Amino acid sequence: MENQKEKIARISELLENETLKLTNSKENWLDFLTVAARLYKYDFKDSIIIAAHKPNASMCADFNLWSDKLHYKIKQGTKGIPLLREVNGYVKPYYVYDISDTERQKSSKKVGLWHIKPEHKRAVEQRFSTAFGAVDDNSNLEALINKRVDKSIKTLTCPVVIFIIFISFNGFAQTYSAAYF
Repeated sequence: MENQKEKIARISELLENETLKLTNSKENWLDFLTVAARLYKYDFKDSIIIAAHKPNASMCADFNLWSDKLHYKIKQGTKGIPLLREVNGYVKPYYVYDISDTERQKSSKKVGLWHIKPEHKRAVEQRFSTAFGAVDDNSNLEALINKRVDKSIKTLTCPVVIFIIFISFNGFAQTYSAAYF
């Protein structure tokens, strides 16, 4: 059986490998952003780990939130997605579960993903266009976002992106290794 130190090392290695994969292609980055957009309450590192374990994750929470507050049951045999948390100066695995890993009970509270209502979509598109300097007022939100991603990729060269992600990850690794070891 894997001990806690081995679990932390495995999770950290997964995080490092998945972070590097993000820079391999535009498609990898966009796939990650699709998952991260659904997991807006989680930070960059947690989103990477969640996406690696469950690319279709849409709504994640820990056992206590699902069980005690929302009254959902975690499906039997489901393994949680391991994230890392610092607790009292030590790093420990912390598990979350996607809504697809739960079963709704009679007492379950209704939960749902946020979405843009059709009547607000045009206003959001115009706001996005204004904020990011898109010139085509006839573009839909998806096209505007794709244009922005393309522009960012062209202006922010791949080595710079790798450097930013590396620095981001390195700070994470140093924080956790210093706290745990």
